[in-house]
Amino acid sequence: MKKQKILNIFKNPGATFLLLSVSFGVLFVFLIPPFQAPDELAHFYRSYQISDLHINADFVTIKNDRVYGGYLPKSVHEDEVALRGNISGNPSGKFKPGLYKAFIGHPLDKKDKQFVGFVGSAIYSPAPYIPQATGIFLGELFDLSPLVLTWLGRLFNLTAWIACVYVAIRIIPLAKWALVALALNPLSLFLAASLSADASTIGSIFIFVSLLLKYKQRGTRLSRKEIAILTTVVCLIPLFKPTSLIVCLLVFILPVKAFKNLKNYLIFCLGSLFLATIITLLWNLSVADIIESAGNVMQPGLGVSAHEQTKFIFTHPLKYMYALFNTYIDPVGPSYGDAVLHSFNGTLGWLDTNIPQWTILLHFTVVLAALVYQFGRGVIISAKQKIFIIGVSVATSIAMITALYVGYTKVGASIIQGLQGRYFIPLSILWVPLFTGRKKILNVTEQSFGALASSALFIVLSVTTLTIALRYYA
Repeated sequence: MKKQKILNIFKNPGATFLLLSVSFGVLFVFLIPPFQAPDELAHFYRSYQISDLHINADFVTIKNDRVYGGYLPKSVHEDEVALRGNISGNPSGKFKPGLYKAFIGHPLDKKDKQFVGFVGSAIYSPAPYIPQATGIFLGELFDLSPLVLTWLGRLFNLTAWIACVYVAIRIIPLAKWALVALALNPLSLFLAASLSADASTIGSIFIFVSLLLKYKQRGTRLSRKEIAILTTVVCLIPLFKPTSLIVCLLVFILPVKAFKNLKNYLIFCLGSLFLATIITLLWNLSVADIIESAGNVMQPGLGVSAHEQTKFIFTHPLKYMYALFNTYIDPVGPSYGDAVLHSFNGTLGWLDTNIPQWTILLHFTVVLAALVYQFGRGVIISAKQKIFIIGVSVATSIAMITALYVGYTKVGASIIQGLQGRYFIPLSILWVPLFTGRKKILNVTEQSFGALASSALFIVLSVTTLTIALRYYA
C-alpha cells in the first residue's frame, strides 16, 4: 500500500513539485548565509522599507548628487555588515556558523535610524516585495532580530513562489512535467529561497502563460471572474519587472470565441494592455530620477547615463545592434555567451558559486525530455502562434538587455554589462507551447517518466545543496 502511494506521486507533477520545492527550498532558506543571493542586501533594504509602508525611496544629497535609499534602523545595517562579512565575490570566503548564535537574539532598535543607500532596488515598485515585506512586518511586531527578519522574508518569498508555480502546474493543460523541471531550476529555487524580487517575476509569468494555455484549450467563453483575474495578472507583471510588459502581448493567442464577439475580444486585449502600459509608465515616471542616477552609483566612474545612452541607441543603431551581438559572443576572457548560459541554472551566489557542469547538463536534459514528452499529448499550437510566441520572447529578451545597456553600461560601449542568465528564467515557460505536435515521440507511461524526471531533479537539487554547503561552510 505504501509502495503504491509513493508510486502515485510520480503520476502527479504538482505533488512532486511540492515535495521537492518545500524540502529543498526550506533547506536553502537557512543554508544560504544572509545576503549571499544576487543583490539580496538591496532587496532586504527595500523589503524592510516597504514593510514600514514607505512606498517611495528617500534620498540625501552628497556632493551635489542624490543618493537614493531609505532611513532604516542602525541595528539592521550593523548586523548586515557583520553577517555579510567578506564572502560575496570571494570564493575562498566562508561563513562562520557561530554568527547565527551571536545575532539570532540581537535586538532591533526601530527608533535609532540612519540613511542607507540602495538605488538598485529603489527603482522597483512595491509589488515584487509584498511577500518579503509581509514576513518582515510580522517579525517586527515581535521585535525579532534582523537575522530572523531575513529568514522570515525568505520564507514568505519562498511560500509565494511555491504557491504561484503550484497553481501554474495545476492549471496548465500540457507539459506539466516540463513546468516542474523549469521551476526546479537550481538557480530559480535559490532565488525563491532568498529575498530576491526575481521570484515574483518568475511566478507571475508562469501563472499568466498557464492561464492563457488553459483558456485556449478549453475553447469556451471566459467568465467575468476569469477576465478580471487575467486583467489583474496582466497589470501586475510589468510592476514586477517593466520590460516584462512585452510578455503581456501573449493575450492575443486567446481565441476570439473565448469572448462574446470580436469587439469584446479586442476590448479586452487592447484594454488590458493599455491599462498595464499606463501603470508601467506612471511608476517609471515616478522613479525617473532614480533610474538616471542608478548607473553611476552601481558603476561609479564608468560614464553611465541613461539619457545619453538612449540618445546613442537612436543615433547609432548599428553600433547598438553590434553590442547586442558582441556581448554574447566576444567578451574579454571566457565567452560571455557561456557565462550567460551557465548563469541560467548553474551560477549561484554573487556569481561566485558554480554547481558542476554535469549537473547543469542533467537539468537541461530533464527539461528537454519533459518538453519532448509532451508531443502527442494535449494542446496543439499552430505554426503562426509559435512564431508569435518566439517573437514576443525575443522582443522581451532584447528589452531586458537594452535596459542593462541604458542603465548599467558606459555610453557607447560595445559590450553590455551585467547580463546574466537568471534574467531569462521567467521566459523559459515560453518553451512549453513551442513543443507541441500530433505525434508522440516518447512512448512511456507518465508514471515511468515522472519517476525518472523526479529522480534526476532530486539529484540536481542534492548536488546543489552540497555545492552551497561546501562553498560557504567547508
